Amino acid sequence: MNQIFTNALTQPVLGITGVGLITSVGHDAASTISSLKSDITRMQEVKLPAKGGLPLVGAPIVGCSDTLLYESRLWDLAGQAAIEAIQYSNQAGLPLNSQKCGILWTMSEIERPGFTTRTTPEFKQQFLEQLGMNGKEIIWHEIASGHASGIVALQEAAKLIALGKVNFCLIGGTDSLLQLRVLRWLEPIDRLKTEIYTDGLIPGEAAAFIVVEPQTNIERRNGHALAWINGVGISHESATILSDQPCRAQGLTQALRSAFAESTVKSGEIQFVFCDLNGESYRANEWAITEMRVGFSENIRLIHPADCIGDVGAANGSLLLAYAAFNIAEDPFASCNALVFSGADNGSRAAAILTHVKESKKGDKNQVNHNPYRRKECEKSRDFSIELYQEHLSEASFLYEQRLTLFDDPEITWLDIEDFEDRFEPHIDGLVVGEELALEVCKQQAIEGDFGELHAAVRVFCRQNRKDLVLEVLEGLDPEDAEKISAVSDALKYELPASWQNEFIQVLSTGDQKRIPIIATVAGYQRLAVGKELFQALQKNDLDSLPVIVWALGRIREKDISALLLRNYLQHEEESICAASALALLRMDEQLVLDDCIQNVQSHNWPLLLLGLCSSHSSVPVLMNRASTDKVSADCLISLGLLGDITSIDMLLVHLTNDKLAESAAITLNLITGAELYEEAFIPEEIDKDELFEEELEAFKKGKVPTRPDGKPFGTTITRLSQKPEDWRKWWTENKKRFITDIRYRNGKPYSPACLLENLESEKSPNKIRQLAYEELVIRYDIDFPFETDMLVVEQKKAIAKYAEWIKANEARFQPGKWYFAGQIMPS
Repeated sequence: MNQIFTNALTQPVLGITGVGLITSVGHDAASTISSLKSDITRMQEVKLPAKGGLPLVGAPIVGCSDTLLYESRLWDLAGQAAIEAIQYSNQAGLPLNSQKCGILWTMSEIERPGFTTRTTPEFKQQFLEQLGMNGKEIIWHEIASGHASGIVALQEAAKLIALGKVNFCLIGGTDSLLQLRVLRWLEPIDRLKTEIYTDGLIPGEAAAFIVVEPQTNIERRNGHALAWINGVGISHESATILSDQPCRAQGLTQALRSAFAESTVKSGEIQFVFCDLNGESYRANEWAITEMRVGFSENIRLIHPADCIGDVGAANGSLLLAYAAFNIAEDPFASCNALVFSGADNGSRAAAILTHVKESKKGDKNQVNHNPYRRKECEKSRDFSIELYQEHLSEASFLYEQRLTLFDDPEITWLDIEDFEDRFEPHIDGLVVGEELALEVCKQQAIEGDFGELHAAVRVFCRQNRKDLVLEVLEGLDPEDAEKISAVSDALKYELPASWQNEFIQVLSTGDQKRIPIIATVAGYQRLAVGKELFQALQKNDLDSLPVIVWALGRIREKDISALLLRNYLQHEEESICAASALALLRMDEQLVLDDCIQNVQSHNWPLLLLGLCSSHSSVPVLMNRASTDKVSADCLISLGLLGDITSIDMLLVHLTNDKLAESAAITLNLITGAELYEEAFIPEEIDKDELFEEELEAFKKGKVPTRPDGKPFGTTITRLSQKPEDWRKWWTENKKRFITDIRYRNGKPYSPACLLENLESEKSPNKIRQLAYEELVIRYDIDFPFETDMLVVEQKKAIAKYAEWIKANEARFQPGKWYFAGQIMPS
């Protein structure tokens, strides 16, 4: 093996170019992997009972083959998956030359009963006829290494290709543990998971294939690899699950070490591990021991599809390789490295390292998700798919709604939200690859479903380039349904294709009041050059649309179009419109707005935060005067924090004793000082009287709060900025000498663009502070890379990286601790 992969130390030689999968959660590779990433499962009680008559749960493939004979059915599934893998390879470039093909059929261990322990000539012929290869000179090898067969087969493929016997290899097979002979073999040794015996596996079934080619062949036919095979290791474990010996993990450890010895990738550079953990403690212990010996990054992600599809036996290795290759091809940064490992009951252990393809089209999801093979769909298959798409929509709706609640959750950081977005994305992918049938389901739920399903459906319509369906949604929207208006706005601002922009912009000029808030939101979010159209819409003076149009104008920053009209709205009776207009003008470098804010600050609330965003030291006494009255508010305190003047600290310490203002006072103190004083605080749960039992309700009316069985009140303990005045007074007394009057501070340092970047990056920054830090970068320093705190986290990271690069190159232009407006220093 080593001589085959010697060149891999400088350049990978084998690539995975095709994948084909049929599982209980999908009838092709793209839908299967979308379901796996979404944690969708189709496990169900099967007809065969477990030991003692207990119900047995399994993961059967349904609706994908009309063949009734069990073994014929599995061969039929194998043929469909193999055709998909070959056609997947052929979708880009010249077709594979099937005259020089190696078929490496993966099988269960010889010792295990059941199908795949024998491949009769009749079944081989059936399989080759499905592939159109019957009668051709095909090299057929059988790899009887159970779960590890697909990875072990990579070694044989490398040999056949290196010797010039084949141009490519088709690796894979089909297996099912849902066979009576297999189940009866597993039962006596308690390896099946039941209600009583939890240390066991859930039987599943699958057909899985990959196409492996040398790089030279891929280039010759102008093909494309999903991932490179960068190292393979094979070993044997004597202390197997079937033996009486304790698990020592020597075989798996050696397989991984061998794979890394051949690879250009080190163990610490692995981001994903795809494995065959299936619920049996033996496999979990084996991995735990191996992981400690080999050493990995703390941030690796362990992926085990058996959670969703059960244990699929000999189809496991090829399935893991296909899943890993897909994952690598989808990586938007083209930097993903994955380890794939698996082990057979007879002791065979195998590991492979897969790496990204540098010349791939980064982030091209259509390339990865395209379904090259569309089988005939029977009624059962259609029903299966409809249920699957409905589940994708339902889960996507839940995740979207959950995400909306997280932005102001004190226990959730902005980076935590990325997990919800990552979980949301595979559901949309699963609907996109479902093509017409999935669109039918989305169309129905866009009408009948909740606002989360509507949001998901519109995102699918955008990715499928179905503008007609989006226009239907817009036409049918109830302008009074705020949730659905917001859901559609969010979908379009994330997904609106560039080719649709001109037509959607024209809506702003048509006077369609129902659509204007949505289009204005999208225009502002995507920073489309539509100042003229927004200005025309603004003149119509529709109160419902006014705030979002003003907001969008501020985002676009076309300074010469609408500044005069916006100034008129500074006297509007609605304070939200005054605030939005002032902010938009400040983003257009209209410093005269500062005078309007000063004039109105004692009688109105809208100028409070704006003074913190645009004014100089001269506004500190004005805000402190407001803070000393009964009109003091959270925004007044936060504004003092934005200004960063230390003369306001004594005032802020006083407001720590006010329960309604303590949180804002603590945030403000931390903004100025950077003291990072935290405390553990118990937050009692709000009592819903409707959920109380009669006796609890009576006790509650008498002042007794309901408690848990242990006598403790309902609620949660969180970590928050300290609201104890004594903590802050002590810190300020000890550190006051570090601060100088007449210099503004942020995070305990003289105020600068770098300090604002800290607020954007910090996981500890509240959502509101992060958004204000972005506004400050625009207003104070005239830096504007598009940013919003509700952007997808991956896009926020990109924007923050741009700010970091700009600040590094330009920070010398600015004096730390001074007040700036539009990049120019302000008189104090």
